[in-house]
Amino acid sequence: METETGGQVALPLPHMAATDSLKSRWESICHPPPPPPPGPKLLCPSDLPLSSTLAFVSSLS
Repeated sequence: METETGGQVALPLPHMAATDSLKSRWESICHPPPPPPPGPKLLCPSDLPLSSTLAFVSSLS
C-alpha cells in the first residue's frame, strides 16, 4: 500500500463496510498487535489504565 506525501489516501468508499474495512486495516498498520512474549506474560504499561501508568512512572522518578 503506497502512501501519498500528504499522508491522505483518496479512495472511493461506496458503503460503510468499505469504511470499516479500511479503518480496521489502518488501525492494524498504525497499532500492530504486539507479539506474544516467549515466556510468562509480562505486564506492559499499555495494558494498564492511563492513571495507573502515570502513577507508576511518577513513582520511578
